[in-house]
Amino acid sequence: MPTNYARSFALVAAAVLLSGPDLAVAEDAGVDPAWPDWLKKAMSQEHKRIRYKQLSLGPFETVMPGKITDREEIDQGTYYAAADDGSGTSFECWFFDDTMDMATSTVNIAEAVIENTSTNHGPVGNRRIHHVDAGEIDGAPFLALEWLYTVGEAPNALVALTKVRAAERDGMFVICSHSLPGYRDSFAKSFDQLVSKLSRTSDAPGPYYREVIVHNLNGLNIGISQLSMTMDDEGDTKIESSDAMLVPVSATDLGSTDTSTVSWSTPEGYVINTVHASVENGDLVSQLSLQLNDDGAWQVDGTLSGKNLNQVLGSDAEPVSALGEMLTVKGMFGDTGATRQELDSWIPSADPTVFSTVVIEMDEASDVPGAGVVTLGPLRISGEFEATGSMVKGIMDFGISQLNFERVFASGAIH
Repeated sequence: MPTNYARSFALVAAAVLLSGPDLAVAEDAGVDPAWPDWLKKAMSQEHKRIRYKQLSLGPFETVMPGKITDREEIDQGTYYAAADDGSGTSFECWFFDDTMDMATSTVNIAEAVIENTSTNHGPVGNRRIHHVDAGEIDGAPFLALEWLYTVGEAPNALVALTKVRAAERDGMFVICSHSLPGYRDSFAKSFDQLVSKLSRTSDAPGPYYREVIVHNLNGLNIGISQLSMTMDDEGDTKIESSDAMLVPVSATDLGSTDTSTVSWSTPEGYVINTVHASVENGDLVSQLSLQLNDDGAWQVDGTLSGKNLNQVLGSDAEPVSALGEMLTVKGMFGDTGATRQELDSWIPSADPTVFSTVVIEMDEASDVPGAGVVTLGPLRISGEFEATGSMVKGIMDFGISQLNFERVFASGAIH
């Protein structure tokens, strides 16, 4: 989706500058040949077989590995469950009856688990990022983070591996942890099962279109974007989109970014109103809204970098929504046959005080079906479009770094 890709590229561009040409961790750190044999053995531990138990918890239904040892409601709409998976430590999960900032929550849970481990075993040392990943589980986007570290004082220090995975599914959010060396594949498989089986009772209408996109920077999956479109009784579309990224800045430093945007669109693809928020490293950076004021002009209100922002953008522009962008590209494949389109779009991560011009061009000289380019100011994204209007791949070359997007899940179709 052009503007969604442009927005995400704008976000990750800053991460590229921070991380430099080489990311701090490999896509799968695994077992280091330089480790002593006892650590190699510990880090290679896995369950030979995993048995799952049904879990009913508040409105949630799912499964957990092993024997469920604890379940409780810890706040309205927030639940906790733990299971003995046979590894010697608990498989712990927190369930939320709403969406959350995925990257920030992943970092916070990891920090809480590490702090608890330190309280029980002594000070933390030799801490480094072991693994970062992003993807989808049966259409649900997820993030994964692992920290490898020691606790306690030499010569009695212990090695610890804290593993955290978070996912969002149909407006529900779940995050799980496991803190013991090894069992990396077992933890991932158990989390996959939990997410794929997760459901709740709801009468709310489902989206008519959904997609999940993975961001890959220099070979490392660092984040996800997701988008859903739901139609109301009057034919307008509610568009919910979010981005979550975990970027290793160094072997010991991790950057996190979350953004969420909710827009209403006309059936023709024009914005009715938009609300946007972004969080960086746990701090709220922006919380903004776009809507027509009483004079019929577009106006932005909210906070940006801790300061109030109230800006009138004028009444000349007709900003398109994500639905409008897809309809435009779909028309380029069909009715309009145009090879170039310019669209007015509000992209707060680029500049919330103006409407940005997004240029979409089909590359007729390319042998790749659907090849095209999206340009937003200095950002140039080469990608592949489908006739449905969706961009299935995108790439930006920074010289020292390469950023790739790939749509890994899509369901439904635009109206």
